Amino acid sequence: MAVRRWQAGLGSPVTGVVGLGDAVYLPGPLRVTDVQADPGTPARSGSTLLRGTGTDRVLNLSLPVAQQYLIKVGDPVAVTLPDGRTTTPGTVVAVSSVASAPSDAQSRGGNPGPLVVAATVRLTDPAATGEVDQAPVTVNVTGQSVHGVLACRSTRWWRLPRAATRSRSSRTARRT
Repeated sequence: MAVRRWQAGLGSPVTGVVGLGDAVYLPGPLRVTDVQADPGTPARSGSTLLRGTGTDRVLNLSLPVAQQYLIKVGDPVAVTLPDGRTTTPGTVVAVSSVASAPSDAQSRGGNPGPLVVAATVRLTDPAATGEVDQAPVTVNVTGQSVHGVLACRSTRWWRLPRAATRSRSSRTARRT
Protein backbone atom coordinates (compact mmCIF):
# COMPACT_ATOMS: atom_id res chain seq x y z
CA MET A 1 0.00 0.00 0.00
CA ALA A 2 2.83 2.41 0.85
CA VAL A 3 4.46 1.84 -2.55
CA ARG A 4 1.18 2.62 -4.35
CA ARG A 5 0.79 5.89 -2.38
CA TRP A 6 4.40 6.79 -3.13
CA GLN A 7 3.90 6.13 -6.87
CA ALA A 8 0.67 8.11 -6.93
CA GLY A 9 2.38 11.02 -5.13
CA LEU A 10 5.11 11.02 -7.80
CA GLY A 11 2.58 10.89 -10.63
CA SER A 12 4.05 7.58 -11.79
CA PRO A 13 2.02 4.57 -12.94
CA VAL A 14 0.62 2.95 -9.79
CA THR A 15 1.81 -0.65 -10.02
CA GLY A 16 2.70 -1.40 -6.40
CA VAL A 17 6.10 -2.64 -7.60
CA VAL A 18 9.39 -0.82 -7.11
CA GLY A 19 11.43 -1.34 -10.24
CA LEU A 20 15.18 -1.45 -10.64
CA GLY A 21 16.49 2.12 -10.52
CA ASP A 22 13.30 3.56 -8.97
CA ALA A 23 14.96 3.93 -5.58
CA VAL A 24 18.36 3.81 -3.97
CA TYR A 25 18.87 2.52 -0.47
CA LEU A 26 21.73 2.27 1.97
CA PRO A 27 22.30 -0.06 4.92
CA GLY A 28 21.97 2.84 7.38
CA PRO A 29 21.20 6.54 7.78
CA LEU A 30 22.79 9.11 5.45
CA ARG A 31 23.50 12.79 6.07
CA VAL A 32 23.16 14.69 2.78
CA THR A 33 25.98 17.21 2.43
CA ASP A 34 25.39 18.41 -1.14
CA VAL A 35 22.58 18.09 -3.68
CA GLN A 36 23.96 18.26 -7.22
CA ALA A 37 20.84 17.51 -9.25
CA ASP A 38 18.18 20.09 -10.03
CA PRO A 39 14.70 19.12 -8.81
CA GLY A 40 12.58 17.67 -11.59
CA THR A 41 15.56 16.83 -13.80
CA PRO A 42 15.66 13.18 -14.85
CA ALA A 43 18.57 11.25 -13.40
CA ARG A 44 21.03 9.96 -15.96
CA SER A 45 23.14 6.86 -15.69
CA GLY A 46 26.48 7.66 -14.03
CA SER A 47 25.46 11.17 -12.93
CA THR A 48 25.91 12.32 -9.34
CA LEU A 49 22.66 13.25 -7.64
CA LEU A 50 23.93 14.04 -4.18
CA ARG A 51 26.84 13.60 -1.81
CA GLY A 52 26.56 12.40 1.73
CA THR A 53 28.29 11.04 4.79
CA GLY A 54 27.37 8.77 7.64
CA THR A 55 25.61 10.21 10.65
CA ASP A 56 28.35 9.28 13.16
CA ARG A 57 30.21 12.29 14.54
CA VAL A 58 33.88 11.70 13.83
CA LEU A 59 36.99 13.81 13.38
CA ASN A 60 38.84 13.55 10.09
CA LEU A 61 42.47 14.52 10.59
CA SER A 62 45.22 15.33 8.09
CA LEU A 63 48.38 14.28 9.88
CA PRO A 64 51.82 15.20 8.49
CA VAL A 65 53.62 12.02 7.37
CA ALA A 66 56.53 12.89 9.66
CA GLN A 67 54.16 12.55 12.65
CA GLN A 68 52.39 9.36 11.56
CA TYR A 69 54.48 7.26 13.96
CA LEU A 70 52.88 9.13 16.90
CA ILE A 71 49.39 7.73 16.32
CA LYS A 72 47.91 4.25 15.93
CA VAL A 73 44.46 2.68 15.92
CA GLY A 74 43.14 2.34 19.47
CA ASP A 75 45.08 5.29 20.90
CA PRO A 76 43.04 7.42 23.32
CA VAL A 77 42.85 11.12 22.49
CA ALA A 78 41.62 14.29 24.16
CA VAL A 79 39.81 16.66 21.81
CA THR A 80 39.66 20.35 22.69
CA LEU A 81 36.56 21.83 21.07
CA PRO A 82 36.45 25.22 19.29
CA ASP A 83 35.60 27.13 22.49
CA GLY A 84 39.14 26.32 23.70
CA ARG A 85 37.91 25.12 27.12
CA THR A 86 35.77 22.04 26.58
CA THR A 87 37.64 18.75 26.23
CA THR A 88 36.08 15.42 25.31
CA PRO A 89 37.70 11.98 24.97
CA GLY A 90 37.88 9.92 21.82
CA THR A 91 39.67 6.99 20.20
CA VAL A 92 41.65 6.70 16.96
CA VAL A 93 39.66 4.29 14.76
CA ALA A 94 41.59 4.52 11.48
CA VAL A 95 44.98 5.68 10.18
CA SER A 96 45.64 5.60 6.45
CA SER A 97 48.81 4.05 5.10
CA VAL A 98 48.63 6.20 1.96
CA ALA A 99 50.17 9.67 1.92
CA SER A 100 48.69 12.46 -0.18
CA ALA A 101 49.03 16.19 -0.77
CA PRO A 102 47.00 18.36 1.63
CA SER A 103 43.52 19.17 0.30
CA ASP A 104 44.24 22.93 0.47
CA ALA A 105 47.31 22.68 -1.82
CA GLN A 106 45.47 24.31 -4.75
CA SER A 107 44.62 27.37 -2.68
CA ARG A 108 48.36 27.89 -2.08
CA GLY A 109 49.17 28.30 -5.76
CA GLY A 110 49.81 24.63 -6.45
CA ASN A 111 52.60 24.30 -3.85
CA PRO A 112 51.60 21.02 -2.22
CA GLY A 113 53.65 21.36 0.99
CA PRO A 114 54.35 18.36 3.22
CA LEU A 115 52.48 15.12 2.55
CA VAL A 116 49.75 14.04 4.97
CA VAL A 117 47.94 10.85 5.95
CA ALA A 118 44.28 10.66 6.90
CA ALA A 119 43.25 9.57 10.38
CA THR A 120 39.81 9.21 11.93
CA VAL A 121 38.86 9.75 15.58
CA ARG A 122 35.53 8.63 17.05
CA LEU A 123 34.35 10.69 20.02
CA THR A 124 33.30 8.87 23.20
CA ASP A 125 30.45 11.37 23.66
CA PRO A 126 29.41 12.72 20.24
CA ALA A 127 26.80 14.98 21.85
CA ALA A 128 29.65 17.00 23.42
CA THR A 129 30.12 18.80 20.08
CA GLY A 130 26.60 20.23 20.26
CA GLU A 131 25.21 21.41 16.93
CA VAL A 132 28.61 22.22 15.41
CA ASP A 133 29.01 20.43 12.08
CA GLN A 134 32.55 21.37 11.01
CA ALA A 135 35.12 23.30 13.03
CA PRO A 136 38.83 23.27 13.82
CA VAL A 137 39.71 21.38 16.99
CA THR A 138 42.90 20.41 18.82
CA VAL A 139 43.61 16.69 19.20
CA ASN A 140 46.07 15.51 21.86
CA VAL A 141 47.17 11.89 21.54
CA THR A 142 48.01 9.94 24.67
CA GLY A 143 50.70 7.52 23.51
CA GLN A 144 51.77 6.37 26.96
CA SER A 145 50.76 7.22 30.51
CA VAL A 146 52.22 6.34 33.89
CA HIS A 147 50.24 6.40 37.13
CA GLY A 148 51.59 7.22 40.60
CA VAL A 149 54.28 9.62 39.36
CA LEU A 150 54.70 13.20 40.51
CA ALA A 151 56.01 15.44 37.76
CA CYS A 152 56.62 19.15 38.13
CA ARG A 153 58.34 21.85 36.15
CA SER A 154 61.33 23.51 37.75
CA THR A 155 63.33 26.47 36.56
CA ARG A 156 65.80 26.34 39.46
CA TRP A 157 69.22 24.70 39.32
CA TRP A 158 69.93 22.43 42.24
CA ARG A 159 73.35 22.59 43.91
CA LEU A 160 75.17 19.31 44.37
CA PRO A 161 76.23 18.25 47.90
CA ARG A 162 79.73 19.44 48.95
CA ALA A 163 81.31 16.00 48.61
CA ALA A 164 80.22 15.73 44.98
CA THR A 165 81.43 19.25 44.30
CA ARG A 166 84.86 18.59 45.85
CA SER A 167 85.19 15.31 43.99
CA ARG A 168 84.48 17.02 40.68
CA SER A 169 86.90 19.86 41.51
CA SER A 170 89.72 17.47 42.34
CA ARG A 171 89.26 15.58 39.08
CA THR A 172 89.31 18.82 37.15
CA ALA A 173 92.47 19.90 38.99
CA ARG A 174 94.28 16.67 38.07
CA ARG A 175 93.43 16.98 34.37
CA THR A 176 94.95 20.46 34.01
